[in-house]
Amino acid sequence: MAYALFGYGNLIDLPATVLSCGSARPNLPVSNLADPDPQRPWVTQGTTRDWAHADFGAPQLLRLLGLFGALLTPAAQVRWRLGTRPLLDDFTVDFDFTTEKSLDPRLTFTRSGSRATRVNAAGLIETVPDNVPRFDYDPITRVCLGLLIEETRANRLRLSQDFTGANAADRWTKFHTAFGAAADWFAYDVASTEVMAPDGTYTSCKVTKLGANTLFLRQYFPNSYNVLANTTYAISFYVYYPSGPNITIDFNNDGWVTNTPFISASPYWQRVTAIVTIGATVTGTPNMLDAETGAPVGAVFWVWGFQFEVCTSGGAFATSYIATTTDSVGRNADVLTLPTSALRWYGAGTLYLETRMPADRITASSFRYQALVANAPTNVDSIWSQHGSDSKLRAGTTIAAVSQGIIAAPTATVGQISRTAIALRAGDAAVSWNGSAASALPCPVMPAAMDTVYFGRARDGNALGCLNGHFRRFKSYARRVADADLPALSGAEAAPVVGDLLDTGWVGAAVATGYWHTLHLLPAAVSARYLRVDIDDPARATTAVNGQAAGDLITGRLVAMPVEQPLASWSYPLNEEWKDTTGKQRGRRSGAVSVDPGPRFRVVSFGYEGLREADARGDFKEFLRLTGTSEQIVFVPDPGGAYQPTEAILGRRAETTPLTRANFAHWSHSMTIEEDPALGA
Repeated sequence: MAYALFGYGNLIDLPATVLSCGSARPNLPVSNLADPDPQRPWVTQGTTRDWAHADFGAPQLLRLLGLFGALLTPAAQVRWRLGTRPLLDDFTVDFDFTTEKSLDPRLTFTRSGSRATRVNAAGLIETVPDNVPRFDYDPITRVCLGLLIEETRANRLRLSQDFTGANAADRWTKFHTAFGAAADWFAYDVASTEVMAPDGTYTSCKVTKLGANTLFLRQYFPNSYNVLANTTYAISFYVYYPSGPNITIDFNNDGWVTNTPFISASPYWQRVTAIVTIGATVTGTPNMLDAETGAPVGAVFWVWGFQFEVCTSGGAFATSYIATTTDSVGRNADVLTLPTSALRWYGAGTLYLETRMPADRITASSFRYQALVANAPTNVDSIWSQHGSDSKLRAGTTIAAVSQGIIAAPTATVGQISRTAIALRAGDAAVSWNGSAASALPCPVMPAAMDTVYFGRARDGNALGCLNGHFRRFKSYARRVADADLPALSGAEAAPVVGDLLDTGWVGAAVATGYWHTLHLLPAAVSARYLRVDIDDPARATTAVNGQAAGDLITGRLVAMPVEQPLASWSYPLNEEWKDTTGKQRGRRSGAVSVDPGPRFRVVSFGYEGLREADARGDFKEFLRLTGTSEQIVFVPDPGGAYQPTEAILGRRAETTPLTRANFAHWSHSMTIEEDPALGA
């Protein structure tokens, strides 16, 4: 059994301590973190993650950290940090496009004269008006992917999701006599209500293969459009194929032919893409597109949302769906910018960029930007980060139109979330990617002639520089973040908050029901000026705790203490009881019991029978003087033991008792601790 210890002298209560927290609830000021009034717990409203930060004004000795009255679920996690510098994320700009569903007014967004779509929060494709940003979602998980940034593209097909009507030159040709064909090669249901289309309508076409013939759809491009020589095209469509062996769909014009990857059965709609590059000579019928399948007889699938687009930036990929009716339709580029005045840089600054781009966007000639900070008319001075043709991120600076050098990331991150942190000061710049160690970035002088931040695009709109992916987050700091902190900024937490004296990482809070506290004991005392605790309890969003409704995070009272740990353990017996102040009275005639409810609290009694001289005449005696019966103390009978969550107690001594010299070598002392009401519980 470890030596029992006392935490005392809560540094949160020091007059010089300055507290801050992430909670935005206006009627609960930060001082509640130290307020012993149980009616005013620290509450974060409407979220299940928060943090608190303490600046003690000067370094203080600390060994015991904790939260008492923390109404957390068994799944809750905490992260404790101590440092010699502030542990605050002091950004000047923070745009999180995965959580914010409207743009900050400092940002400017345009996409004029076009038809664009996105997947909305319900998982359905919807058309978005001009000049409205597209916060795009995963259609299956419904998770927001970020802000969609794409180049200009056009869908050359008409009636992309309308398969009704008889066969004609301006419609989809279907190979069944019901639509005017000479034979029944396939069966079609163009008004099927069995399966909802990706946009929530019943406009898909159900296709059933009846025989050996493979051709099931044909369309002639509108406005006499002919495919072009030396051009790459992306042909995409949505297919619902619930059961059966793998199949493919072939596209051709009786001259060229291309086919999709294998389509496996799935309970979800799938978007499938085929790529074709026309050579120097256009063969076949230049204005025709045929869709064929070698699926077995009896195969059933649904199709919707056909698109035929020129790969304008050389990349062999399809962009987001462009719905068409009686003619081909284009979608202009997404343009998002920010004036650099919003960054508030004065001789130094730091950027954090977070994007996600599919791997097929990379070509031998592309330079897909994460972001570019430059002068609107020219690139005289600039800072930039982009995906190179080798799929690796790279960063660079330009001064007076002269490149100062380029640094490449150690590994490729296309197809994954790509995080870049760039810190700059004249003669002192560095970059970190996805948590990597900082690498020096050439920057002899601070770029000054910059007035615009371009998100996911080149200044001149060159399609080769377009991200064609999702911009997830952008942050800026009005200081040069230290190299030691850059990996934390480019890591998963996206914050340059490193505890240089202590950083536990995320650990289980281990809060026991009915006791409601979480503690962290350092191996040895640490002198620290700054403390930060983060709490993450996602289950609290739907789980009530101790009678408190789901939805609010209640984390109680923050303690940060030095420790007194006598070298002699407490002696048996140790008495622990729940004292119930409820009054009850039995009626003289009826025998019925009436109850006047009162609070319940724990009381722990124990003694030290063999204190050593160094404790009894030194530290322990001073501890008793300082705490008396008025100061709160934390008693931990078995530090780090399995029962610490149910045995540690926050309270005050019930009364003063003598420190007795039991014999020439030993002293004794008995103590009773009465629990203070746990904030929030």
